[in-house]
This record gives sequence, structure tokens and C-alpha cells, in this order.
Amino acid sequence: MHSLKLRPIRSADLPLLEARLQREFDNPDSGTAYPRCKTTGELIAEFKLYGLDWRRELRILEAADVRPVAAFGLLYSPEDLGSRTMINRSEAAVAVGPYRFDEAAVATEDVLAFMERLAGRRFGSLRLCVGAANPDLREIVLNRGWVEGRENLEMGWVAEGQPKAEGRDAWTVHRLTGRDDPRLPQLATLLADHFQWDDDCAGRLREYLAEGYHAGYVHDDNAVLGAAVWLKVADTDFGRLEYLAVAPEARRHQIGTSLVRATLDDLRSAGCSAVFLSMDPSATAARAVYVAQGFVPTLRYSTFELSF
Repeated sequence: MHSLKLRPIRSADLPLLEARLQREFDNPDSGTAYPRCKTTGELIAEFKLYGLDWRRELRILEAADVRPVAAFGLLYSPEDLGSRTMINRSEAAVAVGPYRFDEAAVATEDVLAFMERLAGRRFGSLRLCVGAANPDLREIVLNRGWVEGRENLEMGWVAEGQPKAEGRDAWTVHRLTGRDDPRLPQLATLLADHFQWDDDCAGRLREYLAEGYHAGYVHDDNAVLGAAVWLKVADTDFGRLEYLAVAPEARRHQIGTSLVRATLDDLRSAGCSAVFLSMDPSATAARAVYVAQGFVPTLRYSTFELSF
């Protein structure tokens, strides 16, 4: 490990990184789980989504002969971190990678050690997603003191071959008109209750809207019954359904179906050829709604966390 050197990524490194991304996309047992990108363009778009410069946040490990042998990066919200020289122990970063280009030249443990050291200088903890098909990486991170958290299921929807839903939906889905929409606090409260947001939920939803997310909702005369938040990822042809929640008393009335259909219609109109989401694998009712609209499971993974 003493012969390895860490440096920022360069444009000349991108073909090597793209080849590794393609390999991991096609073979989930060979890598991590998030962000699951097929191209460097998609990976760069993930950094843009966080408001980050990929050239600054992606790192390359060089061997003694100056060959790039591995890469990794960190995703985080820059406004939460504050000064780049200040350590914010209340914030977490999300690991990108580790990606090994030359498995004979560098061990996974060595790449993780560099990643952990870099994150530990700036954050309170680091999160890493490990695919269920990669038990070797799971064993490595557990041996290094990472703690296993919740399991997630990624699902994907591909526009090609998908017919547009016929007939009228049971519910009309309304769009939030902006950050001052009078319905916004109700949407935020519903989402906060469902996803355990523990901060300023209305402020959090307003921040999503400012970053280009869209939100829709179903309501009756008294209250918001269901809400969804989605995004077309810039510089890509795919979107994400980030959040969907239905009030407990309003479930089993096709509200979730109407919200999913409205999301897919909007993203397809925006030019998306694919849509992805992550969900709790135990939420069988929600999974049935997604499957009925054409989503298929693509990846199962667990989140691990290392506290500094």
C-alpha cells in the first residue's frame, strides 16, 4: 500500500473508468451497488445532481509505475458540509466505488483504506452500498468495522415496449406549482411520516424543488392522500422516482397506481427512456404496484456505514 499514490481524476482516466463501470453494470457480483452507472457520463451526472464537481471528488490510485489502478469518490451535499476545511461530524458521505482497474496491482482493502482516510478528514461517517451478489465485498467491509444497515431493492422501468396506460385513472394527480404552493406543507408532512425525515420537512421539499425535482399529489376535500417526488437526471436519458407515499387510511384505493402512472408519463414526456427507484424489499404491496406498471427488479443491496 505504501507504493500507492492518490491524485484527482483526469479526463485521460475516463476510458478506463468507463470500462470498469460497464463491467460492473453487466455483472453485479463484481462491484458495489450505488451509483449503478453504465457510463462515465451517467456517473458525472450523479455528481452534478449533488452540486459537485466530479474532477474534484473522484480520485485515482496510481501504482509505483504511475499506472492508474483504482478509483473512488465521495458524494455529499456541499451546503451541509460548509467550509471545505471544516470537519462536520454530523454529516455523512456516500461512497462511489471502489473501482479496481488492475486487480493484481491493488487490493480492495487498500482502496477502502484510502477512501476511509479521505472521508474521515471531512465527515462523521461514510456509507457504502454493497450488492447482495457480492458477498466477498460484504465480508471485507464487515471485517474493517463497517456496520450493516437496511436492505434495498432497486427496480427499473424501460420505456421501449411499454404501452401508455389506457383509460382514466381513479385519481387526478396535481403538480405542486412551486415552493410557495399552499399544499406543500401537507405533502412534506406525509413524506416525512413515511420516510422518517427528522429535519425541517417543508424546507427539505422546497430544496428538492429548487434542485429540479417535481412533486405531485392526490387529495380529497380535506387532506393530501398521496404524494410522489421524481426527477429527470440532467445530461442522461433516465429519471428517478425518489419518493412515493400514501396515507395509511387511503391505501388500497389505487392512489399509488395513479401517482406512478403520472410520474412515468411526465418522465417519458421529458425524454426518459428508463426510470429507476429504490424501495424496501419487504414492502410487498408497493412492489406489486410498481410491477403492475412495468417495473422489474434489477439489484438488491445493503447499506453499510463506518463512523469516524
